[in-house]
Amino acid sequence: MTDGLMQDTKKDAPADQTEASRNDHNNANVPQPFPAELAELAWDYDQSLQALPDSDEEWNREYARNRARWANRVPRQWCSLCVLYKEALAPPVADLAWHPVESFWVCAACRDELFPNPADMDSFLDSQDPEYDWLVPGLLERGDRLMLTGPEGKGKSTLLRQIGVRIACGMHPFAGDQVSPVKVLFYDLENSESHFRREMRKLRLAAGERWIGPNMKRVNRPQGLDFNSDGGDILNDEVAKHKPDVLIVGPLYKMIAGDPNSEEQARPVALKLDSIRTEHGCAVLLEAHSPHASNGGKRPIRPAGWSGWMRWPEFGIHIDEHGVVSHWRGMRDQRDFPSMLNRGGKWPWSIGSGPRDELWARIAKECDGKLSRPSERDLEKAIGAPKTRIHRAIEEHRTEWDKFPHSG
Repeated sequence: MTDGLMQDTKKDAPADQTEASRNDHNNANVPQPFPAELAELAWDYDQSLQALPDSDEEWNREYARNRARWANRVPRQWCSLCVLYKEALAPPVADLAWHPVESFWVCAACRDELFPNPADMDSFLDSQDPEYDWLVPGLLERGDRLMLTGPEGKGKSTLLRQIGVRIACGMHPFAGDQVSPVKVLFYDLENSESHFRREMRKLRLAAGERWIGPNMKRVNRPQGLDFNSDGGDILNDEVAKHKPDVLIVGPLYKMIAGDPNSEEQARPVALKLDSIRTEHGCAVLLEAHSPHASNGGKRPIRPAGWSGWMRWPEFGIHIDEHGVVSHWRGMRDQRDFPSMLNRGGKWPWSIGSGPRDELWARIAKECDGKLSRPSERDLEKAIGAPKTRIHRAIEEHRTEWDKFPHSG
């Protein structure tokens, strides 16, 4: 009886529907011919190779960027490398996987051939490490992702503009060291041209004779960009046009039109920024806000929205209104970020230079979010520093200390 029921079920199923399902399954698992229009893309890629630099070192670097740029133009359902290298047939759609380093889609065969894994741990450990491609020695490398969070209106945008101006003018962002000037693109999604112009004039005065204006480009788009529409492509076109070493963009909330907590809304922003930094070989500095406190608790320092942002950058940094610098994720590589910045002086932010500046950073962190600031004796117990040192640090930062709420 059971066999009879199964036979009846098969017999009653529509023949055309069964055949269509079988064809869909087969088409997803066998090679298919490439569309004719992709042949033109492959030909254009071949032509682009003729414009690469002659020297071996520059050619190798530019070849990788050029390949990433063209690979990202291949539609999602095709292996980027099979298209560019003119394979006769496309691999099965089900065979494609996102390559996290190169940031484009490849089939298993291309992934294994072009990006092989070491055969064993010894060969992996014995292989030579690539040299750092520093933009700022000891601080920022080409391709790095840095995400800066903080409360609203307390100096995040100002700090990012200052960092951009200083490295474009050949100055270390925080110290007095001279570095090689780099090209910077400011992509401001919040402030108007007038506001941006006023703020940049102050930084030009601070830079003085060291100002190198041609190294800096800017786009002001206060209406924001929707990365779930064409926003990512618009940003990519601007980066391709200006070719910066460093892209400073944000704030993050102006890049997501929907729910910022939704992975469906936020993940395309992360993927597109990864694609841009890989294709164009730039570091990305992204501004974001931290969430508001809940239930009377302390305000978090992590970025608001999708939890994936906690894993995305190499460096997740928070700066509070007192200049205390904290890390909301562990650094993927050891870098020389300051722990304390001071407001005012020639530049809007300056690095805390003395040991009491470091102590003040710990004091401010202990006071932050409390309904009433602790006493010096309480701070002595919490921090472990002598009360006399705590008192001197407070006196040197009396203005900031008086801003903390106290019970009188």
